[in-house]
Amino acid sequence: MSTQDAPRVPPNPINLYGCKRACDDFALLVKHLGCDRIIILGHDWGGMVVWRMAQWYPDLVTHVIVVCTSYARPQKEYISIEQLVASGREPQFGYHLQLASPEVEHRIESAEDIRKFLHGMYGARGPNGETGFSVEKGLLFENLDKIGRTPLLTDSEMDYYVSQYSRNGLHGIGNWYRTRKANWEDDLDLIKTGSTKVEQPTLFIQATRDRVFTPATMVKMGENIPKLTVKPVEANHWVLWEKPAECNAILEQWLKNIVLGSRSSL
Repeated sequence: MSTQDAPRVPPNPINLYGCKRACDDFALLVKHLGCDRIIILGHDWGGMVVWRMAQWYPDLVTHVIVVCTSYARPQKEYISIEQLVASGREPQFGYHLQLASPEVEHRIESAEDIRKFLHGMYGARGPNGETGFSVEKGLLFENLDKIGRTPLLTDSEMDYYVSQYSRNGLHGIGNWYRTRKANWEDDLDLIKTGSTKVEQPTLFIQATRDRVFTPATMVKMGENIPKLTVKPVEANHWVLWEKPAECNAILEQWLKNIVLGSRSSL
């Protein structure tokens, strides 16, 4: 991985980290691999990209699978995260403000700092129940030396993530949280073309204890996704790590029934 994988902003434009650019890159990758049609799956920011991939490339994407990330319909009016949080409508997105600021990438630089950061993000706790992350505030620096290991990742997995993030630091991560206006600007073209719904058969795996993507963020998903199947799993945001067998069983059954149908051979 080079700095070309995590370009600095500035001097580069922030839309290099936007959903539209990610969709364009995926489309080129699919073409390079010689695929005509794809089923696409994503979680968290990956889920945001998947929603837009289905809309920007409807002839390429046949089926959609998203884990946790509620669908956000393109909007004519721009509402910043600052406005959203200050209004009290979505206080759980307060962490976006911190991650979009320079604070985290400037304070989390060494490999050891990155290790603590990842343990905190993946739900590690201290001896008195201290946590390393709050959805309202973001990273809790005062607790990072208190928390232990996350139960979700093995030591080898954590070592791999630390080595990869250490190559370019957390600047690239922060940029994903700085793309809200750039994504909104790109979405205006979807509104112009009438591509505001997801028409493909869609599986949504809902983590019922997710503190960010709460049931309130999902109330209109059915209106915007006509062929939607929702499967709740009793878990937190990292549902794929917490309940892998249950998630895999849901995926297998949906692929058999919806994608393969009578051709099922999974």
